[in-house]
Amino acid sequence: MADFDFPNDDPLNGPSGQPPKPKSSGWSCLGCLFAIFVGGVLMVVAGLGLGYYVLFHTSFPLRQIEALLESDPDFRVEGLTGSISSGFHVDELHFTDDAGHEQQLEQIDFEFNGLLDLMSEGRLVIDRFTIGGGRLHVAPGDDGADPPDRDRVDDGGAGQPGDGGGLKEVRIGLVQFQNLTLYNDETGFECEIREVSFRDFHYLDGRLQNLGDVVVDADHLELTVESSDHFADAPPGSFGRRIEGVVDETMHEMVLEDLPFEVELLVVEDGRTTVEARLWDGALLVDLEPEGGQRTTFDDFGYERYLAWDHGLLPTAVTGVMTGTDEESGDEVMEIEPGASFALGRTTFAVTSQRLVKERGAEFGPPVVATSVVDRPEGDAGENPVVECRVHSLEEKPYLVVELLRGEERNTRALFAETVHGKPFADLDASQQARIDATIEATKAVADVEGVDAVPNQ
Repeated sequence: MADFDFPNDDPLNGPSGQPPKPKSSGWSCLGCLFAIFVGGVLMVVAGLGLGYYVLFHTSFPLRQIEALLESDPDFRVEGLTGSISSGFHVDELHFTDDAGHEQQLEQIDFEFNGLLDLMSEGRLVIDRFTIGGGRLHVAPGDDGADPPDRDRVDDGGAGQPGDGGGLKEVRIGLVQFQNLTLYNDETGFECEIREVSFRDFHYLDGRLQNLGDVVVDADHLELTVESSDHFADAPPGSFGRRIEGVVDETMHEMVLEDLPFEVELLVVEDGRTTVEARLWDGALLVDLEPEGGQRTTFDDFGYERYLAWDHGLLPTAVTGVMTGTDEESGDEVMEIEPGASFALGRTTFAVTSQRLVKERGAEFGPPVVATSVVDRPEGDAGENPVVECRVHSLEEKPYLVVELLRGEERNTRALFAETVHGKPFADLDASQQARIDATIEATKAVADVEGVDAVPNQ
């Protein structure tokens, strides 16, 4: 039989019986790189998505804030939940001020459109901001702080009224604070606020679209703000509001009677505002014009009827009309219309028509000057010369200063006693004498500036 030699070739494994080596390809290398790149991108996207979710839709950032606050021994937060994309809830917040007074707020809820929308679109939408209770310390009225600089010129920077603080839109659904106690240990002041609420406010593109409704129910103050059609000739795009309330006489020891007030407010489309205020049942009417002017009408208004004043005498039975404007120079101009009058005790003074200018930066404005003929006390055969009364307006206490002049006589006990009471000073009771002496003492603030002797003779 013939021998046949077959080649040592395996059709599957090749000559050596080993699997054939694949041919190298540049496309396959690129494919590996592309797969690695895509995987990396997916990992980054997944990481960013996870980070976005954690940052904006979980309470993780708030927990970090809570931990940061609680690292301060003056802060304690309980029950903080929510996210920075929609809002948060706090069961209790405790903190102390610089003087060590404890402050406490309970059941705080804040729901809004989220930081992302706020930062990217310039929109702040507060759906709900409520506080269910708390106790807050309030500082006394005179806190020793430097008074504001009245001569400072507005630099027109960000945050000026009317620019929305840099936001395109601000919308408030409901802000409501309930069951708050304001207190001051040093003065013994305490005020219970049963409710303060503010709803339906809207500001858009530099214009106030809706002022909203306000309710205040507290120990010393009741106030409501609601829609009004008081201004019959209101232009299109404007809106009116009626503000009505009462300041209780318990608000301050100086207040002798409740202060009822009514305010009609009209805001036109360009932001200009007209105000009509009615105080003390119409005894005082104040109108503010959009261009900045004001008109004040007095109808038998008496300072001493409403205020317990220990800095001297105050005018009573004030009747008349006074208008005021602010000049471009910063000066304040006040004009008194003919027919104005006021009283000091038994004597009525007629105010002549006057135009008074208070220069910018002045300590006080020029006085309102009025005259009267004062009868001599019984048994005094002297003449009845004209007495001039000057009422000065000051920036600080005692705010209003009354002076009396008769010939060369100025601010004497005898002149005040005759004018106000029709008696010699010695015949007055102790309280009447004290009021006159307090008035004379107050005139020294004016005399020092004018460079005259306020009390030449007693």
